[in-house]
Amino acid sequence: MILRRLQRCTPPPHDHIFAYTNGRGTNECLETLVNELREGRRLFIVIDLEKAFELARPEAILDALAYKEIEGRLLWWLENFFTSQEAMVRFHGITSSFHKHTNGTPQGSIISSTLFKTH
Repeated sequence: MILRRLQRCTPPPHDHIFAYTNGRGTNECLETLVNELREGRRLFIVIDLEKAFELARPEAILDALAYKEIEGRLLWWLENFFTSQEAMVRFHGITSSFHKHTNGTPQGSIISSTLFKTH
């Protein structure tokens, strides 16, 4: 439900962004690259952001969303989503205490890639 609302409220990514875009993958990326080369274009920028989701600043994401006029309950929910991140680990029957996460978007969350792309 939140993902659909975010997608309605934010513009789609640029046509040449392939990562974490539903229905697009490596094949489309390579096909676009080959077509651009055939047309004589030679400037390409390839970016691989190491630990991008883990190091994303929630404040920057929330500011970008507010700038895009996302407000009210949706923005409040997202702020709570970022500030209420806690995790624990269970290994060989031993459970750690809770650890509060202060940066990043949660790995495995269906909305993390959309949030990351918005800022």
